[in-house]
Amino acid sequence: MEIRQRIIFTANHFFNLYGIKAITMDFLAEQLGISKKTIYDTFKDKDDLILHCVELRIHEHQGELRDIVNRSSNVIAAIYEINLWSQAIYQRTNPLFYLDLKKYYPEIYAILMKKDHFRNDPVIYVMIERGVKEGLFNADINIEIVNIFWQEFIAFIHDRDRLSTCAYPKKELLKNILYPFIKGLCTAQGMKLLDRYFVIKSKEHVS
Repeated sequence: MEIRQRIIFTANHFFNLYGIKAITMDFLAEQLGISKKTIYDTFKDKDDLILHCVELRIHEHQGELRDIVNRSSNVIAAIYEINLWSQAIYQRTNPLFYLDLKKYYPEIYAILMKKDHFRNDPVIYVMIERGVKEGLFNADINIEIVNIFWQEFIAFIHDRDRLSTCAYPKKELLKNILYPFIKGLCTAQGMKLLDRYFVIKSKEHVS
């Protein structure tokens, strides 16, 4: 792995664990076994390094989403696996990462939160189309409208300002907003699968 990638991956790892503000360039240099000068020869400043970390995060997450959809046996299974995946990411990321990013690096935070990163990636649109083709979503739904609403829901659960007055865990938001929304899209066959995954399998996952 080249030094640029090593620096980005190492910085991402420690930003996730401890937040951004707590991680200094001196600390990263020590962890990498290189000089701080080498980091500054590679990135012009900490802002530049953070931007590259955020871009890597976006790229990786989009790739992981596509992989989940491609390997899932049906669209309901894909939604369930994405639900588990998003909860796992949330649990392993220190909330300070997002708080520090927003407070000290608002322009980079805006890049991470920008809805266009979802809209430019057709994974959700593809899932809706797939659900209709599989007979799990109603054939008369307007895919464009459903796609827009779904994007807005994703933006909502990632917007900490809008959720600051209702400190509900994302698991509760998914249960009380996403699940009923998906249920409204489903055919009778889709509802059976939805209950199987989100009711039965969810209990198995907890136990």
